[in-house]
Amino acid sequence: MPRVRHVVRALLDVLFPPTCAACGTYSQRSICPLCEAKLEAIGSTTCLCCGKPTLHRVGACRECRGRDFKFHAAAALWRYSGVARGVLKSLKYSNRRLIAHEIAARMAPLYARLGDCDIVTWVPMSKYKERRRGYNQSELLARSLADDLGLGAAPLLRKTRHTHDQNRLPGRERRKNNVGAFASVSSSSIAGMRVLLVDDIYTTGSTVADCAVALRKAKVAAVYVITAARTVKEA
Repeated sequence: MPRVRHVVRALLDVLFPPTCAACGTYSQRSICPLCEAKLEAIGSTTCLCCGKPTLHRVGACRECRGRDFKFHAAAALWRYSGVARGVLKSLKYSNRRLIAHEIAARMAPLYARLGDCDIVTWVPMSKYKERRRGYNQSELLARSLADDLGLGAAPLLRKTRHTHDQNRLPGRERRKNNVGAFASVSSSSIAGMRVLLVDDIYTTGSTVADCAVALRKAKVAAVYVITAARTVKEA
């Protein structure tokens, strides 16, 4: 059987040559060595609240100071630029679902920066948008991450109304766009739980903050956020 699988894989590689998720060139790896070298990882020196990279670890940076996020802390794997942007666009728009497993495996060590959690969930999409795409990339990341961490994963949130794409809105409009757009699926069953909320990209924090509001209304004890990437405004 191993020999048969090897032959089948070799045939598939001939018919459908594997390519880098970022640049599209032929590569046996999901991210080719050249693109791998260009990924900008976010180190451990960050804002303890929003996860933005900083010169020194701070409780709240200028970007999140004064904002009541309702989540306890956030962490992200990469800066959302260059190669990371290409990889996540491939996951999101080009049906490169399998790469979610690799990204989640790289996200797993970030969990140590956050608090212990009881369950993993994800930022939901509208039913229409998920049907059209065929999947929710944040769910793929969340379920893979939960497996790596040995935690359960469940859909604790739902989208209550259609919203505009966040990436097409300026910062102030993003904060208004998702207000009241999320609700918990079952309040009684998650009360007292510590929840790890997963999304693909952290931009202004508005989406995960609104999700955290819905979870806190359901009486969860804590919400921690982990994303594959985050935008970083240069000072």
